[in-house]
Amino acid sequence: MPHVLIEEFEKRRTAHFEQEIAKRESREKNRATERNPIASNINRACVREMVLAMKHPVEKIVRDPNRLERFEDAVDVSKRTRRDLEDLGFDVTDVEASIPPVRGHGGRVVLTGIIDFMIRLDGKRYAVEVKSPHPLLFERIETLEDLERWWWTRKWVDQIIAYLYAHGMEEGFILLYALGAKKWIPVNLNEAALLERAESALQLVEKAADAYHSGYLPGFAKDPDDCRSCWAFGTVCQPPIEEQAAGVLDDEEFYAIALRAEEIKPYHSEYEALWKRIREVVKATGLPRVLCRDVAFSVAEKPVKEYTVKARVDRIVKMFRVGKKEEEGAA
Repeated sequence: MPHVLIEEFEKRRTAHFEQEIAKRESREKNRATERNPIASNINRACVREMVLAMKHPVEKIVRDPNRLERFEDAVDVSKRTRRDLEDLGFDVTDVEASIPPVRGHGGRVVLTGIIDFMIRLDGKRYAVEVKSPHPLLFERIETLEDLERWWWTRKWVDQIIAYLYAHGMEEGFILLYALGAKKWIPVNLNEAALLERAESALQLVEKAADAYHSGYLPGFAKDPDDCRSCWAFGTVCQPPIEEQAAGVLDDEEFYAIALRAEEIKPYHSEYEALWKRIREVVKATGLPRVLCRDVAFSVAEKPVKEYTVKARVDRIVKMFRVGKKEEEGAA
């Protein structure tokens, strides 16, 4: 039986997030300003989702306390990082300031957003967007190219280049924070590839803005998994995906295992690639034992009987989390 303190914590936590959800619903329902695509939601996989986010903001509100708690932590990380920089004597400006609205070819606003802050140094300003990835992910990111590995980190790149484009600035940073450590990822619009990326993002948001104002909905995402993991799936968007035959597993232990598998999934592919390379190098020595500084390897032979593989049909299991795509880019 749970301790009374734990029960009280869960009770107060639930009440806190119920109030937070109510505030968000009220804010969206009573909003008087015009809706536009926002920089943090540039979705290259599905322009339709960007339009639906403007049409159905109340339905898009996250209601899961665990995810809301992570969102709140992301906001706290940005504030904590800013204070750290100020304590070091940096001139931090434009805190949580709206970017200049970006207008499309017809003069209509097609992109808005709120930047974490700017840093002024030697008469020059730098845009800074703070992100708080998982510590294991933090260790794997060193360059802007590393952010291309995952869909949510790719959105971070689009977000910061949109801010730079809106301000007419050349340089900015994605500032990563994990367990007190910080890592600066430079972003420079002087690079032709990034400038082209900014222009392509502008085309996407202009398409989304035009569709929203005309009442038109763009087509569905090409990848069904993008649909299944979207907040709009099954509520305000009904892509032609067969789900009627889906079975339901109501097993708490299995659910916990599945969540843990999803958590470590980004690191599996890198592990497999590294271990394949390690095996190749060690085997190529032709030795039963190999040392590399303080790491040791052993090679053992294992006889394998000859056999013939008959024709078969493999069943491939893929896993995704419904609505998960809104979780990662909230920092």
